[in-house]
Order: sequence, then structure tokens, then C-alpha cells
Amino acid sequence: MKILQICAYIKKTKHSFTLIELLIVVAIIGILAAIAVPNFLNAQIRAKVARVYADINAQGTALEQYRLDNNHYPPSNWGYPRLMRLTSPIAYMSSLPYDIFAVSLDDPHIYMYYHYVERESEEAWFRSDYHSHLGDRQTSANISLSVPGGLAWHIRSYGPNRQLDYGFPYEMTNGLNSLGDIDVWGP
Repeated sequence: MKILQICAYIKKTKHSFTLIELLIVVAIIGILAAIAVPNFLNAQIRAKVARVYADINAQGTALEQYRLDNNHYPPSNWGYPRLMRLTSPIAYMSSLPYDIFAVSLDDPHIYMYYHYVERESEEAWFRSDYHSHLGDRQTSANISLSVPGGLAWHIRSYGPNRQLDYGFPYEMTNGLNSLGDIDVWGP
């Protein structure tokens, strides 16, 4: 009988949270969100940077395969997109990847291709890219500066700040949204 009385008492009493308990829970959720959201955004940027490096490496591999078959790299003065010869008539790549950091000025929903220049057909631009990458701030008209002999092509991404910063390489240790372009020289 005593058990039935206890059960009846429990059914009559209503359990609810106090205002202070609810405020504490909301504050804890807010603190966790303040910690989690920036980490999530940084993880997204790190993933995009990793994707850019993977895309550039895939294009570099296709460039080397093209060179083995044709004894030269695809000309970079051929038109836009410059690496279209990697997709046809022989498919070294099934399609060209877009630079996820390069957005069209006309339509922010349109992404552009990676910048590509090769030494054989555009040596002045190649030298200019190389020396601006080193911080020399040279123009394509100044071709007297040397470039290491093994370098033959250059692929550039806009980097996380989504603008070209010629002469300033992107470095993740400066902050994920720092200035700089992602440059890869090959082979």
C-alpha cells in the first residue's frame, strides 16, 4: 500500500526546470557554439586548400604525361582555358578542375580555371611569375633575371583571400585567410 501512495505522489508532483537552469544550459550551448563554429570554418578552408593542391598535382601529372607523348608541354598562349589540350583529343584528364578560390567578377557563382604558364611559349611571363613569386616584383618586360633550369611550368590558384597577390605566396601559418596565391612550379 505504501508503494501505491508513493507512486500517486510522484504522479501528482510536476517536474520542471527553473529559469536559472534553462539559462545555464543556454549559456553552455552558446560557449560550445562559439568554440565549434570557428574551428568548423577553419576546417573548411584547410579542406579547400588541400583540394587546390590535389587539383594542381593532378594537372601536373597530366602535364608530364602530355610532355612524354608530345616532347613539349601544352602551349600556355593557346587560349582560355589554357590546359584544355589535356582533355582532348587525348584525355590526360577527364575534365579540367576549377579553382575554388577564383570567382568571376561578373557572376560570383561562376568559378574560373587555374592560371597556367609554361616556359617554352611564354618565357617572359614565366620569368615574371617566378620572380614576382620570390618578391622581386619584376614585370614580363624584364626577362634578364634567371630561373632555375629544371622549372618548366607554373600553375597558380588565387588562394583563400580570393584575389591575385602576385609576388606573395600563401602560407597557412600566417592564418588560413591570409594573403597570398598558391603557386606550384614543375616538374
